[in-house]
Amino acid sequence: MCLRDNHGNFIKDETCTASGIPSPSEAEVWALHSAIVWIKGLGFSNVIIETDCKVSSDCFYSGIKVSSDFHVILNKYKDVLSLIPNFKG
Repeated sequence: MCLRDNHGNFIKDETCTASGIPSPSEAEVWALHSAIVWIKGLGFSNVIIETDCKVSSDCFYSGIKVSSDFHVILNKYKDVLSLIPNFKG
């Protein structure tokens, strides 16, 4: 994960690991959740999150409810985002 300012300059980075063998979409949404928790912990509130995972992005905005590990993680991601001031989803 990498934080950049509004000019694209590097601010800070972070890495994380997880156990198990998630699907690519599960890994992506878990990484997004971890990034949001990290950003919130740093106290940032006006951020733009970029992802290259169309599945995660589409599912986040569609509101589709499916019982799977992917959607459990996605819902945790949404819960954390709701705690960040100025977030608009």
